[in-house]
Amino acid sequence: MAVADRKRREQAEAERLASLAEAERKQREQAEAARLAAQAEAERITKEDEARKAELEGQRPAAEQERQRLEQQKTQGPGPAHDAAPPKLPVWAKGAVAAVAILVVGWLVYLALSGSHPKEQQGEPQKQEAKSETSSPATTTQPISNEQQAPPPGNEPKPESPKPKTPAKLTASSPPAEAQSRALTPPKTASGEAAANAPYFTDQKTADWYRKAQAGDSDAMVNLGFAYRHSNGVARDDQQAAIWYHKAAEAGNAMGMKDLGVVYRDGLGVTRDYGQAETWFLKAAGAGDADAMDCLGDLYYYGQGVTQSYPQAVTWYRKGADAGSAHAMANMGYMYENGYGVGKDLQQALAWYRKAAALGDPDAKASLKRLGESP
Repeated sequence: MAVADRKRREQAEAERLASLAEAERKQREQAEAARLAAQAEAERITKEDEARKAELEGQRPAAEQERQRLEQQKTQGPGPAHDAAPPKLPVWAKGAVAAVAILVVGWLVYLALSGSHPKEQQGEPQKQEAKSETSSPATTTQPISNEQQAPPPGNEPKPESPKPKTPAKLTASSPPAEAQSRALTPPKTASGEAAANAPYFTDQKTADWYRKAQAGDSDAMVNLGFAYRHSNGVARDDQQAAIWYHKAAEAGNAMGMKDLGVVYRDGLGVTRDYGQAETWFLKAAGAGDADAMDCLGDLYYYGQGVTQSYPQAVTWYRKGADAGSAHAMANMGYMYENGYGVGKDLQQALAWYRKAAALGDPDAKASLKRLGESP
């Protein structure tokens, strides 16, 4: 019996080591994939910057020529054509001029006799042309009030995860053609005046969010942060996104707390700080945000800023699932399917996948299909 027990222990240990080796191999593959994706993104951004610079350089000679032409017109005197004697008018033109002169003199005499004076014509207020701008070819997103949820453990750019990638909850789409050439809309204050030093927006709704956020609306702050994060009606600016998420979080907005946690977790416009990410996820979870609970599960699954623990990950995934997060439900299915932090149970995995799929989670649908089930 002792020999049999020893063999079973040795076999179990061998299986455990093989599992660890496989997990490490997958981690290395995912780390390489993440590195290549980051390199490709950096190259794309560099090419876009170079294209913009080339476009500006191409416009510079024309602008310089126009400037020189205007300067030359200011400095040069009238040419010979201006000094030449005016052309003679035809007889009928002279008669018309004489008739007009007689009418003007008669009108002046009438005014003098009647003691009235002509009224000054009111000047028409000068119209200020709206500054227009063509949208950049980069993809923009429609206004959505939530920051992108972290993908479930998997094929995301995180080297420590063997889990498959879940597509982002928020998808980007290109704006309609007419919106790309829309005149920029300056935001206005509550009094209706244009806000001083305010950014220009290509989307009126984004401009409205800016005005409401300036007035203290925390939901508008979250929406504005998303707009900056995803180039939605305004140029992308991760630092501005982080600023508005922080303002929303400080105002007690649970979604803003969760999004600020995502910003710190992924280093978007701020220095990556898993401690700050955990702090804001905990605050958001305490306020009832189900996605924040799911994000806490991810921290424990990957060991980001906390001690890696599958049981703790399951605890938070379960809380998020019970609170209604489809993403957390899909993660619960994954944990049961693979026996991470819980006993391996395919029926439980299928049950969680079905719940998540019913709420539209794409990963859960893919998992059901992989396991031979109808989504």
